[in-house]
Amino acid sequence: MVDRILGEDHGVSNLMSRSRMKKMFEIYEKEQKLNCDERKILQSTLDLSTKTLKEVMTPIDKVFMLDIKSNLDEALKRQIYEKGFSWIPIYDGSKEKIVGVLSMRDMILANT
Repeated sequence: MVDRILGEDHGVSNLMSRSRMKKMFEIYEKEQKLNCDERKILQSTLDLSTKTLKEVMTPIDKVFMLDIKSNLDEALKRQIYEKGFSWIPIYDGSKEKIVGVLSMRDMILANT
């Protein structure tokens, strides 16, 4: 990640601890080399190896999902955009019967 930000292979990622890399991302944000969202993503990525799936998953009863028979009309597309999810599980009749996943990319391409 660091090499990608700096634009070349500096070997920095082999020499820095996670905490030093996080601090560096904060400095880059102050210098406007990263925006706030980019810094947060990079810092969160460094913590992923210490997290369990339970800590990062969304419980099934809180997942935004759609019935396969739903019409992809303007109101539904607006609702999907407002939710801001990249992937939406699709179920058939019952939320326990997930049959696929709608990706925002596929939905956008279907509208072009």
